[in-house]
Amino acid sequence: MLIITNDQDADSFLIAVDRNSGATRWKVDREHIPKQNACYETPCLYQPPQGPAEMIVCSRAHGMSSIDPLSGKTNWELPVLERRA
Repeated sequence: MLIITNDQDADSFLIAVDRNSGATRWKVDREHIPKQNACYETPCLYQPPQGPAEMIVCSRAHGMSSIDPLSGKTNWELPVLERRA
């Protein structure tokens, strides 16, 4: 899969596409919070010693987020960013 973050000032989302066919595997809308300037970052894959892999994403609107890379489900969010990432 290729996972793309599209955090912007409106209509933000995360999307995973099949790397061979380009078909959408999952797409998750991310709420835009008014008066939050978009920021752009590169997500990273984290493999904890115990448990499944997590994709770590950060944005000003959501802070730090852990996303299940197989389903797009949010595992947790921490609103810790006061400025852009």
